[in-house]
Parts: sequence; C-alpha cells; structure tokens
Amino acid sequence: MPRLVALGDSMAQGVTSGAVWKTSWSFPAMVARALGLTVGAGEGFDFCVPHFGLGGMPLNLERLLLDMDFTLGGPGLDLVDWLLAARPAVEEWLEERDEYYEHGFGALARSYGGPYHLLACFGFTVEDLFTVNGKRCDRLIRERRWDDRSEFMEKFPSSAAYRAARRVLNPSARGELNGLTQVDWLGRIEELGGPIENVILVAGLNNAAGVVTRLEVVETGPEPPGPDLVEEFSLWHPRAFEVSYRRLAERVSEKTRARVFAATLPYVTDAPLLRGAGPRNCGPRGGHHEYYVHFYLRDENPSRERFPFLSAEEVLRVEECQDAYNETIRAVARERGWRVVELAGLLNGLVGRGEYTPDAHLRRFLGDDHPLLKLVPPPRMELFRSDAQGRRTGGGLVSLDCFHGTVTGFALIAELFVRAMLEAGVEFRDAGGKALTPAEVRLPWERVRAVDQLLENPPRLWADLLRAGEHLGKIWERVGGVISLFRS
Repeated sequence: MPRLVALGDSMAQGVTSGAVWKTSWSFPAMVARALGLTVGAGEGFDFCVPHFGLGGMPLNLERLLLDMDFTLGGPGLDLVDWLLAARPAVEEWLEERDEYYEHGFGALARSYGGPYHLLACFGFTVEDLFTVNGKRCDRLIRERRWDDRSEFMEKFPSSAAYRAARRVLNPSARGELNGLTQVDWLGRIEELGGPIENVILVAGLNNAAGVVTRLEVVETGPEPPGPDLVEEFSLWHPRAFEVSYRRLAERVSEKTRARVFAATLPYVTDAPLLRGAGPRNCGPRGGHHEYYVHFYLRDENPSRERFPFLSAEEVLRVEECQDAYNETIRAVARERGWRVVELAGLLNGLVGRGEYTPDAHLRRFLGDDHPLLKLVPPPRMELFRSDAQGRRTGGGLVSLDCFHGTVTGFALIAELFVRAMLEAGVEFRDAGGKALTPAEVRLPWERVRAVDQLLENPPRLWADLLRAGEHLGKIWERVGGVISLFRS
C-alpha cells in the first residue's frame, strides 16, 4: 500500500539553486524517510523519485560555480576576468547540459515506467496539475524547439519545464501513459498498489511567481485562462485561482480517498530575488518600499526606461491575491476534510512578518536544543552570502537562485509536515516497521547537514558572482525562469 504521494510545483519537487536535481532530498522525500520508507530512483523503493543527471536542469548554479572554481583557478575574479575567461568556460559548460537533455542520455526514455511517488513538476500552476500530461509536453517541446531564441538562450535546454515534466509524467515514453497528469497518476498508483494513505499537495506559487521574475503585474480575469494563454499572465485573479483550485480538489477527490495535506502559500514577494529600493513606509498600508527591483541592481531610483521594477502598490496587490488564495485553500480543505499545513505562517515568520524576529521565530519552531541553531551565523530566509574562503556569512535557507530553498530550508518544511501528520494520527515507523511514538519521530538532521554542501562548503566564486551580478543579468533572468511560467 503506497503510504505517501506528493503533488505540486518546484517547492515540492525540491528545486534548489536553479535546478531540479536533489529530488531524494526534497521535503516530501524527507517526510517519507521519517515515515520509515526507503527513498530512491527506480523500482523497489517505497517512495520513488525521478532522477535528473548531470547536475539537473535547467541551470544548477551551485554545480556551475564549483566547476568554474576548478576550471578558472579560484575566486577573486574581476569583471574583466568574467568577460574574458569565465564566459567561454560557462558557455561550454551550458552547452554540455543542453546537449545532454535535448539530444543525449537525458532525452532518452527510461527503462522504469513509473510510478513515481514524487510527482511535482517545477513551473506548474494549479491548473497544470490536472491538465498537463506527457502528450502535451511532447507537443510543446516539438513546437518550441526551433523558436527564435537569442544566442545566449540557445545554451539552455528548450522548454525545460516541459522536458522535466515529461520525465516525471511518462519517463518510459509509453503510449498508454502519455495521457496521465499528476492527478491522474493518483488513480494509476492505486490501481497498481492499493489505496494511498497520504497525499502532500503544494500548488499555487506559480499563479503569482511570474510577478517576481518578470517584475510585471499582468493579471488574469476572474476566469482561468485557457492552456495556451497561461504564460501571458504573471498573476491570477483570486476568483480565477478559486475556480482552478476547486477543480483540482474535485479531481483529486475522484482519484483517491487518502488524507490530503494541503499547504498554504508564502508571499512570493518575500523572496530575496527582490530588493526594496527608495523610501520605506509607502503604499496604501505603509510598510513597503517605494520600488522593488531584482537584488543585483544597485540603483535606488529606478526608471522603467532603464529596467523594470514593481511599485509598492503592485507588491501589495500580489500579497492581497495570495491572501485570497490561502483563504480558498483553507475553505476547500474544510469542505473536503483535508488537513491544512500552514506553510505560509512558517515561511512568512522566518522573514520577520509577525511579532517575532526571524531568529526568534526559528527558535520557537525548533526548540532551543536543535542542531540547526548551533550554526554560525544562524540560517535565515535572506540572500545567501559567503566569503572568498568558502564560508557562509549570511542566509542559508534560500539557495543560490534566490527563490527556492536549500536542503536545510526544505528540511524545515518537512518538519512542519511531519508535525501536521502526527496531529492527524498518521503512523510513523522505523526502518524495521516498528511503530514510533510522536516523541520518537525524528528527521535525519545530521544527514541533512551532510547533504547540504551549500551551507557547509559554498562555492568560493559566489561572492564574485554577486559583485558582478548587475553585468550578468541574463543569467539571473534565466534562473528566474525556473520558478515561474518561463517555459521556452
């Protein structure tokens, strides 16, 4: 009997530092370990996850910087170094990944045809969970392969989100599986293995994340846009979100009677990808900066003729929409007997929203003796910073793409879900199958620290990249594509 299946977007899939790669350390996989399940890619595991080789796709900043450190001979690069030495090396590195995922081993059908228990796909909106299948992915990959892209953009796999989704939804490219969406796979899993016990659902961030990456508010009408129009919008109207989420809930309920643990959504505007500029206490409610730009831009007086930005009013509109999204999630959960997991409360608190400082909020959540609190400096939901010697000097819960979590950040989310599942009466067992008391349930925090090399051994070139960031805007634009509806 399948004990756990996860649906959703990049947060559930475990995207970190711009790529989907450490899927076995996504937060659902960590919850599976706490349940006593075996985790791995391929047949024979209790919680099966897809594998993405060569450091994942579309752009693994952590791996790139580690490889460039070796290739270029260490940190301390100035802008001339980047232009003369780093760019050719970076382009060669990117072309290798592009070839791997478009024409090489990464494009081949897998021998394992599923099911995966980690079904989440980066870039997916709520609607995509029950409308995008392998057939649609194949069509869009074919149609967009020869789109007119810039010379720089040709270094990346085209339609990266759809290529990754195809590997999740139909890894063996079998015709009878090509019509299955994430939600459809719930029914397929139950046909193969019996009733599913628990479902993790994290959906809705990409209904607003495009605002942060594009720095543009293009809102839908009150009805969900058609599948071919979704990418024109960066923000869903609350009514459109409600219609879509209710459709999702209906289809999930048709496929399974499992306990569903549905997450609320943190504010996308709190991501360190954004930086407030200009005076504070602006906007209708006050408390906002006058402008919001991408973190690498230094200008305190933005002009749309030079580069895009968000106003205080636009940021407030995004937050109001997300508040409405969360009310929809809570209402649907009440109606269907689902459990709400207040992910918004955890992550919004970790950026200082509420009565506690971020450090105090983390301590209240974990308790005084938790090993994470022994790290110096304490990990925070802010821009990751390190020095030339490879020591972390700031951040730690958000990865190098400035939006997604680190493995440590995902472990906090896993901790939140474990607690919600314990409250709901879910049985946790050890590796031998023995039932555990709530006090005995533990996440493998020591293994988390060992796996999360970004915290223990960050790339020495990261400081150089931050310093040159304003001149490397195209890279940041591409990284931003992972978290929103940029699917070309």
